[in-house]
Amino acid sequence: MSSELDLQEYDLPDDIKPVWWKHIVLFVLACVTTSMAGMFFAGGKAFSLEDWSNPDMMWPALGYSFCVMLILFSHEMGHYLQAKRYKVPVSPPYFIPGLPIPTMGVLPMIGTFGAVIRMELKPLRALPLLRIGAWGPIAGFIVTVPVMILGMYLSDIRPLPPEDSGAFQLGDSLLMMMSTKLFFEVPPAGHDVFVHPVGMAGWTGCLLTSINLLPFGQLDGGHIAYTVFGERFNKAVPWMYALFIIMGLGVSTSWLGLALLVYFIGVKHPPILRGGTVQGADRTLAVVSLVVMILTFSFQPIVMPSLLEMLFDYLLQLS
Repeated sequence: MSSELDLQEYDLPDDIKPVWWKHIVLFVLACVTTSMAGMFFAGGKAFSLEDWSNPDMMWPALGYSFCVMLILFSHEMGHYLQAKRYKVPVSPPYFIPGLPIPTMGVLPMIGTFGAVIRMELKPLRALPLLRIGAWGPIAGFIVTVPVMILGMYLSDIRPLPPEDSGAFQLGDSLLMMMSTKLFFEVPPAGHDVFVHPVGMAGWTGCLLTSINLLPFGQLDGGHIAYTVFGERFNKAVPWMYALFIIMGLGVSTSWLGLALLVYFIGVKHPPILRGGTVQGADRTLAVVSLVVMILTFSFQPIVMPSLLEMLFDYLLQLS
């Protein structure tokens, strides 16, 4: 064992030992709910046998589910394999299903709340913690890129539907914009690019990756920032959290629910760092993670009025 890493092997605690039937059931349920979301993105109804018997809807729906689950699996394996490498107690991934109800918010709409692994993060040196935190989103991003490109290749330009049709406009990440430019010019007036369900899987991969890379608490971005800045990160993060809430009020209400979740899991990172922060070339993974965040982040995952805009419109109606 490398003395530089100063690690020791731990037995798995009871709450981390795999209970395989739980992992399998959650995986199957997540496959079902992401398939239902895929049917919605294919223009069908999740509980319609007629739509599921239509190959033009069924295969795109299943394609969405397969790609989303592959992205999630790759992300969690990035964490899992690095944790195993450094003898950190870790569970297999728990895939979290989400019943796709479009009016209930972004995460339920995509058919999943992501996936998690349970780790017992005992005091660690910065480099192992950085690798455990960074390789999840990087691995997921490596799969997201070809999924996004394939999805945009399968997409097409159509006339815009009526405003009351239930269609919605996606907020573009840089990766999505670049993938769109590969296959489409600027759509003519009254038209737009209608994203294929596989492209929606790429959009979902971008969304989940960027959420995980937010620099808060025990999100991947929190682990990464903590290894680079140490306790200076914990001093600065409340101000970043306040800015995040302001963004939720003024830019996209989608971020307010996430801000509430971050509050409950903890805004600051647990003080588990042993030794100093990562230095020099060891920071490469942190820089790569920042690039991934820039490419996948969208200020508005779904284009919609902000809470302040809705309040302002309401006050105007009263006046």
